[in-house]
Amino acid sequence: MMKSAAVMSCMLLIIACAAILVPTGLAQSSYPMPRVVTREIIQCWSLCRNVKGCITEIYESSLRGEPRIVGPACCKAFNEVNEKCWPKLFPRKPSFPPSLKGYCAKI
Repeated sequence: MMKSAAVMSCMLLIIACAAILVPTGLAQSSYPMPRVVTREIIQCWSLCRNVKGCITEIYESSLRGEPRIVGPACCKAFNEVNEKCWPKLFPRKPSFPPSLKGYCAKI
C-alpha cells in the first residue's frame, strides 16, 4: 500500500511538472493581419504590393509597433490605401494604421 502511494505521488509530481512546462495559449493572437485572404483584402493591399518589400515592412512594423521600419516609398503607397480597408487588413490592431499614417505623413 505504501509503495503504491509513493508511486502515485511520484506520478502526480511528474504530471504537475509537465503541465507547468507546457506553454499557455494566447488569449488573442498577436498576428496583426487577417488569416483569411479575400478578394477585397487583396485589392486593399494592391497599392503596397507594387512597392518591393512594402507588405513585409508594414507587417514587421505592426508586430514591433515601430512605424519607422517602413520606408518612404512604402509610406507613400500605404497613405493611398483607403481607410475603409484598415479594419480588414488589421482586425486585431485597430490603432496601428492611424499610427503608421501619422508617421508616414512626417516623412
